[in-house]
Amino acid sequence: MSILLAIVAIHFMSVNRSSLSFLNDQSKYLQMLRDPSLKADGTSYVGTPFFNFQLADLNGVSYQLSYIRALFKMIIVFDLHDCNSCLNEYRLWETVYGRYPKDKIAVIGICVSREEGELARFIEARQIVFPILWDPEKTVKARMRLRQTPIRVLLDQNDTILEMEGTLTTTEHQQYVLSMLDSMVKSASETFNK
Repeated sequence: MSILLAIVAIHFMSVNRSSLSFLNDQSKYLQMLRDPSLKADGTSYVGTPFFNFQLADLNGVSYQLSYIRALFKMIIVFDLHDCNSCLNEYRLWETVYGRYPKDKIAVIGICVSREEGELARFIEARQIVFPILWDPEKTVKARMRLRQTPIRVLLDQNDTILEMEGTLTTTEHQQYVLSMLDSMVKSASETFNK
């Protein structure tokens, strides 16, 4: 119990003081800690625009969010120091990348680790083929005020946040995400083809 209180106290000290009224309700505060889609003031990121980043991969190829054309964009912000089970979610990222045409769902990883060589080894060891952008200054994490990594963000074609989630540790949950994406792509494709 004292460890939980220490974690809450440390996090409490890092929260913007203007949002303290939200923290009066302990259950809402604990929900905010568990739900990455909630901002520090208790409002949701869902329905808000994602930061229009411009970052490069390790080969120097630059990407700007607003120039990526797809019905949906799946942005994964991660740190190489996240737990191994968290980083194993890259299999889901690869599945999504291989399952859908790039004009339907674009998959982009953003690594906020400072170690360029370690990122290169991570990409090579896992044979990752979708773009992994390097953000050693943690610009995206800071601008979006993300409290945790890894975090997976689903955007619409206007870069509006549709969903934000942390790690999916169960195969069942990953299958649920894939079936949800199947439905969304099918529905959006039918809408735009009319």
